[in-house]
Amino acid sequence: MCTFSQATFWSNTIRFGCLFDNNPEYDPNPTVNFTLYTPSNPQNEIIIDMNNTENIKALFNYEKITKIIIHGFICQSTFYSVDPFDWMQNMKNNYLNNKYNDTNVIIVKWNATGGLCRYEDTIVPKVSEKIGKLLENLSSNRHIDLKNVHLIGHSLGAHVAGFTGLYLTSKNIAKPKFENSDERLNRSCAEFVDVIHTSTDEIGIEDKIGHTDYYPNGGSRDQPGCKESNICAHSRSHELMTDSIKYSNSLIATRCDNWDDYKNGKCANNEITHMGENARQDRQGIYFLKTNSNSPFGNKLVSTFKVYICKKK
Repeated sequence: MCTFSQATFWSNTIRFGCLFDNNPEYDPNPTVNFTLYTPSNPQNEIIIDMNNTENIKALFNYEKITKIIIHGFICQSTFYSVDPFDWMQNMKNNYLNNKYNDTNVIIVKWNATGGLCRYEDTIVPKVSEKIGKLLENLSSNRHIDLKNVHLIGHSLGAHVAGFTGLYLTSKNIAKPKFENSDERLNRSCAEFVDVIHTSTDEIGIEDKIGHTDYYPNGGSRDQPGCKESNICAHSRSHELMTDSIKYSNSLIATRCDNWDDYKNGKCANNEITHMGENARQDRQGIYFLKTNSNSPFGNKLVSTFKVYICKKK
């Protein structure tokens, strides 16, 4: 299990004011919600009561993979020009198309009401504990098989997933004071942790912290099409993840020691792998790739890589 030390957060683009108010306690019960979507109900959300899951029993296919999508810190929707949850719906929709019709999707929504500054040691453990209890309940009632659970966390949601992880894909880990601490998401939090870094010089973490770490366009905020927007680069990671679902063979990364060597062609003959949904657990290390400025972000290639689903130890 991963634990976290105190942190604060500041963005050059948006001031997340709730983080700067002093609320010593946070109760996740009224502010963490789970909604289920399946191939039979791809648009009509079903609210999950973690203490009584009988109402969803008929919808869950025990043999299916369950994707759990977790967003980062969201304080007030008025900070955003678009719905901050839209990307989760988009990712869900791509999972539930015909290609991924063997998938259950659970969207986790949480919010720090009333203001909070100690989010890393107050919010993160409690939200992830609730997710863990839900998974235990679903597993004990044979609604899901835990070896077929895949948690996908963006920003602070990646640290939440780190507490809960089985098979973990984290997208652009939030930096604030997690960067120099061992008490954060890392490869020990799950059997397989793969990380997409897209704003390492601002909001995201630069360090290699997963089994496999991807650095699109070098991993910095200088992402194609993002110009000077930190939030654009930070969000690019979940956009790339969604693209990897929609265009399954398009995002191909090359193993390399650093971005300069990659750009200069020194790694052209190195091992390659998919980034995102089709990541291979047996190809670990640091990988780089170039992307387009909008979707589709990669060049679709023909490949037959197998998707490996980890088993619970």
